[in-house]
Amino acid sequence: MGLIASATVWGLLRRRETARQKVPVDITGLLLLFAGVGALQFMLDNGNDKDWFGSPLIVAAAIVAVLCITLLIALGTHRRASCGGSESVQIQEFQCRQRA
Repeated sequence: MGLIASATVWGLLRRRETARQKVPVDITGLLLLFAGVGALQFMLDNGNDKDWFGSPLIVAAAIVAVLCITLLIALGTHRRASCGGSESVQIQEFQCRQRA
């Protein structure tokens, strides 16, 4: 079934190829994203076993997660091409616009 669906989609969309553009990669944003989500995942996975915020390891993971994600969002608002910018998650139909 998956092969049939893949072949159908490929057949319908192969002529709609758009021109490719080179987009700069935000290495700093990617590293902050990986570190922040990784620390958050570690904190959530091991928090119950290590007595949540009674453990210095969990507290350190929480601090790293908050700092990295906060920096990612802050850098995303000031950089044109970033991982944490709002243009990464904008959907045209759901944009909020202020009325003049």
